[in-house]
Amino acid sequence: MACWRAGLADGRVLTEYSRELQVPNHSPWRELERRYPGQVVWAEQQAGARYVRMQARGCPLVCGQFFTLRFAFGNGRRVGCRYRWVRREEPEQWVWAIVWPEGARILEAPVGQEQCPDPQAEE
Repeated sequence: MACWRAGLADGRVLTEYSRELQVPNHSPWRELERRYPGQVVWAEQQAGARYVRMQARGCPLVCGQFFTLRFAFGNGRRVGCRYRWVRREEPEQWVWAIVWPEGARILEAPVGQEQCPDPQAEE
């Protein structure tokens, strides 16, 4: 399975590897938004054996990923961690579904928060 998949209102499912979304100027997700505005009804992201799926519920969905460095327990070395996410842009809040190989989490954030919240940050 691809890292992200998106379901359209007409029943088609596209992935970040779909041929029609491969363009040189921007990401496959941006091309999906350009070609099919308002037609994405669900999106999911996968990291290893885990995945998160979010329904649009009439709101825009966005998919992305970010990479961060963390300190490893015991040896103090920094290790990389890649997070993949789906964000639903609701009028009152943005809801983030975030997945990584060791876990998954859903977080709420203020409208307009473009940067994915760190799902493993101390609360």
